[in-house]
Amino acid sequence: MKALDGGRAELSWDCSGPDGVGPWPTFTGNYREAGIEIDGTAVDFPDLSVFTGERYQQVPCGSGAASKIVCAPESPLKSFAIELPAPTTYSLTEFGGKDLRSSLAGSRKGSLIIDLGLSSSLDASAPAPIAGIDFWGNDAVYVPAPSSRNIMPNPSFEQGLRYWRWRGGGATYKPSEIPVYSVVDGGRFGGKALAVRGYSAAQVAQSLPFAVDNGKTYTVSFYAKAEKSGTNVTVGVCSAMAGSKLTRQRAEASHHKLEGTDWERKSFTFTSDTRGICLQIAGNDPVLIDGIQVEEGTLPTEFVAPPVEAAFVCSDPHNVVESGKEIDGKLILSGNGVESAC
Repeated sequence: MKALDGGRAELSWDCSGPDGVGPWPTFTGNYREAGIEIDGTAVDFPDLSVFTGERYQQVPCGSGAASKIVCAPESPLKSFAIELPAPTTYSLTEFGGKDLRSSLAGSRKGSLIIDLGLSSSLDASAPAPIAGIDFWGNDAVYVPAPSSRNIMPNPSFEQGLRYWRWRGGGATYKPSEIPVYSVVDGGRFGGKALAVRGYSAAQVAQSLPFAVDNGKTYTVSFYAKAEKSGTNVTVGVCSAMAGSKLTRQRAEASHHKLEGTDWERKSFTFTSDTRGICLQIAGNDPVLIDGIQVEEGTLPTEFVAPPVEAAFVCSDPHNVVESGKEIDGKLILSGNGVESAC
């Protein structure tokens, strides 16, 4: 079987033995209502009253030589055709008024074309699947492919808190208080970092889901900087899908103690049993997080970020855009240690 352009496929055969191959196209379901044409002439089906109810009762419906057999010729969206390279002897037989079988003369070597009529075709410009998931084909959602071995989006927070959200944990937050999580200057890479501050109850920063391959081993690494030595920080992985052992309550977590007050790199490894994961970050004392990397393998490699990243900011402190209000919007581009606004 070979795919052709325009919703067509070629079926070919070449038998080495003395016996040939005779295709038997079979139609079931509503083939009577849809109609069958052979070289432009409609098949004249016998009245259903001739069938006695016997399951395998056979009634001939025609024979001759055919070059093209078309099903549902008046319904372009449902129609399909079988095209033969030369007129070929055929016979049509209806079984019990429920199946129509066509027998084509056999040959040791031959071919035929199956034409599916009006059919969709692959969009060459469509985004490729990510970790085996066709986001565009399934839901017309554009998910950019990772630009490097690091599959973590916004890995050094140059895009602010994009791809991150606040996950509730039993505390009541007052807007007048310092945010538990915020993006600040002074990062290890680029200019930004995630600032984590302790709170009265667990308030986890959780990334939006991103795709991974089920069964593969990944290493998560990150850089952390504490205000005092002995600070503990937790980074965990939880599944974005049901059926995984990496649940929200039983995340694959890694607890790290920071020895000093300079940047330190920490890492842990896990094996995925799901197709999508989220990262979780929590800490009881002030700490900066930067340079997060998620990559295949059992060891962390040198941190790498996208060559160009963009962050939209405006006059509203939370970047809320309201109709009719001046926003003083800027798009801040960064990459390779350079930042510019436009």
